[in-house]
Amino acid sequence: MAARRSNLAQVIFGLVLLLAGLSGTAALIAITYGDSAASQSWALRLGLTLSLLFSAVAQTMVLLGGWLLWRSKH
Repeated sequence: MAARRSNLAQVIFGLVLLLAGLSGTAALIAITYGDSAASQSWALRLGLTLSLLFSAVAQTMVLLGGWLLWRSKH
């Protein structure tokens, strides 16, 4: 029973990481390529360094979430 519970927790945590990473990536794409004044303002506030850092964090979250889901299956 304990193994089943940890497997379920791993799936849930993997899904949370995957969805958070995907939504973070989508938000960065919307900010970077948006035409509105608000998105241009946010793109200028973030700058290249913070944008790259947030992108790396979001991609790592997607990778880790996918890996956790894969590990729970195999």
